[in-house]
Amino acid sequence: MFLTSVPLLSTPLLKIPLLASNAVFMFIGLTSPNPPPKPSELSKYGRPDSISRGNLNTLLYVNKSVAVITAVAEIAVILSQQYPSLSQQYPSLSGHMSLLLPSPGSGVRVTKTFAASWALIGMGGLVRWWCYRTLGRFFTYELSVKDEHRLVTAGPYSIVRHPSYTGGIMQMIGAVLWSLDPGSWWSNLDRFSATARNSCVVLWLSFWIIVVVSGVSRLSKEDRTLKKEFGDQWEKWSRVTPYKLIPFVY
Repeated sequence: MFLTSVPLLSTPLLKIPLLASNAVFMFIGLTSPNPPPKPSELSKYGRPDSISRGNLNTLLYVNKSVAVITAVAEIAVILSQQYPSLSQQYPSLSGHMSLLLPSPGSGVRVTKTFAASWALIGMGGLVRWWCYRTLGRFFTYELSVKDEHRLVTAGPYSIVRHPSYTGGIMQMIGAVLWSLDPGSWWSNLDRFSATARNSCVVLWLSFWIIVVVSGVSRLSKEDRTLKKEFGDQWEKWSRVTPYKLIPFVY
């Protein structure tokens, strides 16, 4: 109700900076701040988990590419619809844009669903960036204990023990809402049938569910390994910071 009652918020042009920030924050949240650890640093976790065994770089590249391509495509569509003269100035692009354009009078706009997705993607990206900064060289996407590793208990790690996963889950929920947004370019693209669009969304949701389940399954393994590595220091930290992902919940 609020979003549609304010003219500025109802214009599709508002979506452009929000879409751009979605792509940026997804890129931040899915880009490792450090190179992969050495084999000796991986060995303390024993057998690699499903994420570490898989082609992690490819997985992350696909996720980032989908986010960036989706944002760029929707921005291009909004500009084309709001400024039809652009097609006349750049006729070579008009043929390509016609493949992306939704039906005339489509509802490409900022919706409550998109606003929620934007907030979650942004906050999740900031949480993960905070974790990168706090852990420094100790942050890796693969399960590892680095040489001269320290147990970091400051910053977001003083709130929950696995805040980077919290940020990742926030971004996952945001990405799912983005794909389900009724005001998105994708939802209004009549060139493809609703069945085809829904099938793509189901595949995308399934992919994210697998990633999140695989990630959350790491929590206990990380706790066990860090407890073994740091002993009383970890025990003290776990008493002060008893929650894994969400304060006062889990």
